[in-house]
Amino acid sequence: MRVGIDGRELQKDRMTGIGRYLLNFLSHALSIKPEWEFIIFGNQNTNIDLESSNLRKIFVPEHITLWWDQVQLPYHIEKEKIDLFFSPYYKAPIFSPGKVIITIHDLIPFFLSFLKKSNPSLKRVLLKNWGKIIARKAQAIITVSENSKKDIVKILKIPDGKIVVAPNSVENRYQPISDGKVLERVKKKYNITKEYIFNLGNLKPHKNVSGLLKAYSQFSHNLKNRYNWLLWVRKKDT
Repeated sequence: MRVGIDGRELQKDRMTGIGRYLLNFLSHALSIKPEWEFIIFGNQNTNIDLESSNLRKIFVPEHITLWWDQVQLPYHIEKEKIDLFFSPYYKAPIFSPGKVIITIHDLIPFFLSFLKKSNPSLKRVLLKNWGKIIARKAQAIITVSENSKKDIVKILKIPDGKIVVAPNSVENRYQPISDGKVLERVKKKYNITKEYIFNLGNLKPHKNVSGLLKAYSQFSHNLKNRYNWLLWVRKKDT
């Protein structure tokens, strides 16, 4: 089995959520299926630190994204005799010579008013219709929650049986810490003096940090005294 993968989310000094999702997928897939050959297609910005005997990397310069997606990529999929192509997002070649599986994490742009304002109606219509065509062409769709599955069925009109729900997990390096000395050192470093509410992410509008802060502002005086608010903001998607 030859599996082709769109690896453009893997970039040097920049880790997006989809990039993390893809990196973890690859880390496990390469060891679980050693008899399969995985071929990652990237562009001039792609950086892939993984190495494995069943992994190959092909870098194709990208100047116009649509051309790369729909012309250059299908050419290389056919050239490499790919049996199955996996895309970690909704973008994929419409006329792929092999089978295609895509991941649709969510359909947030179709729901949040502030994203609709930044995404003109014509662009949203094109995005929706383009996504619908690709989703219908794909042999299967992976999503990360039952709620996203319902949205995909409702908005993109995709049959229920074509969608597989595979929730995101946590990397093995994240484990509960019971060492009291380590806990105290972290508390001291970040001036944590009591129980806390922790938020990790960036300040992009769809993260709705302002909504969280508004909710916290409405806490009773006793609750505010009981809980610290810890907001871990990433300046970049790292």
